[in-house]
Amino acid sequence: MIIDEIIIAIKKRDQIIQQCERKLNQMQPAFLYDYKELDKWNDLLEKVSAQKEMLMDMLRGGDT
Repeated sequence: MIIDEIIIAIKKRDQIIQQCERKLNQMQPAFLYDYKELDKWNDLLEKVSAQKEMLMDMLRGGDT
């Protein structure tokens, strides 16, 4: 990947992370919601956060 593509991918992940965080914040208190729904959003947040970290490592490490 070139640097520009990595930066765009990171920005997309940031948007998804913000969406997940907003959704999870709206679902408070958690006991009022289906735990499967909460788990879905938490899993997505973790997965996208890990992808962002991998992209950040690529950017820092120069793996382009």
